Amino acid sequence: MEGTSYPCNKQSISSVSFAIKDYIKQIPDAKSFNIKENLSKKALSSIIDFINYIRPMEMKNDEIIDVYLLAAILKIDFIKNRYITEFTQLITINNFPKIFEILSKTPEFWLPILNFFSENRKFFLEFSNTNFIPTDLLKNFLISNQDFFESEDEKFKFVFMQYSKDPLRSLVPFSMIHPEKMSDQMISELSQINNISEIEKAMKFIPLLNKLVNQFNSLQKQKKILNETLRSKQEQKDELLNNEVSQLTINQYIENEKKRIEKSKSQFISIIDDLEVLSAEVEIICSKMKLFKAVLDTSSRIYEECISLCELAMSMQDDDFTKATNNVKSVCYDIIYKCNLLLQNYDEIDVLVEFFGSSSASLRIHIAD
Repeated sequence: MEGTSYPCNKQSISSVSFAIKDYIKQIPDAKSFNIKENLSKKALSSIIDFINYIRPMEMKNDEIIDVYLLAAILKIDFIKNRYITEFTQLITINNFPKIFEILSKTPEFWLPILNFFSENRKFFLEFSNTNFIPTDLLKNFLISNQDFFESEDEKFKFVFMQYSKDPLRSLVPFSMIHPEKMSDQMISELSQINNISEIEKAMKFIPLLNKLVNQFNSLQKQKKILNETLRSKQEQKDELLNNEVSQLTINQYIENEKKRIEKSKSQFISIIDDLEVLSAEVEIICSKMKLFKAVLDTSSRIYEECISLCELAMSMQDDDFTKATNNVKSVCYDIIYKCNLLLQNYDEIDVLVEFFGSSSASLRIHIAD
């Protein structure tokens, strides 16, 4: 930087190189800047020519690569902008490890790496499996390649693999994952991961919670539909069963009714027979009642005659005649009393019949006397 080895000095190079400018701020009296990477001296000469506004002669592909890498180390933007297109086209699988080692340290020069990764998916997955990708570079790659992974599960596994190589690294790449797009199985497996709580925070799990809520609501709806289906099936089953039971009940009811009707028929016939007997008895009672009324009338007349006979017997002072007349009078009185009782209470007919039988016999005896 003193201009002894190369036609350059601190002022001119620090005006275009952010790396040297920062270096001079730290070490103001610095006389040199050590480039550790193994790059060609011709590339450095080309850089100096650019700084001195000298357009270098046509460069070979390897020289273009070294110039771009050296510009990345020195953080010289205008050289980057001048050769970025050509440089990107010169990246191959063979020279990529060297290019990645240098450019991965300078975010401003990442674009060729990101483009190469995007265009070579298989190589990227293999390379990232064996190499550590800086956090910010990984984040930028995920941002610029939203559809690179076939699923959100695959993206999560990839980020987690990178994180597993250095658990102390930043969790920022996890913020590029959309948990609401992850499968239910993948989400259920998260609980088995160490330090998952911090990872979940980085993943902004609010969308996932929304997804879980939506899934829960969906399951609730499915459960409701299933319950309604089961209820409908059960109702159909119960209806079929009730129909069978109802049919059995109806058949049993009809059979019981048939038996009841047959029994009622026999009872009705018995009742009819009893009515016929009762009717005959009523007719007999009616005829007896007529006879009893006639007896009552006759007994009343006899009773009245007995009164006259008693008066006559008393006037004749015939004790035997008076006694016999009083006996006839007494029997007639009893007959009159019982007949009147008969008219008031038909239930004593049998008793009265027996009484009339004995009374009539007694009456005949007394009249004979």
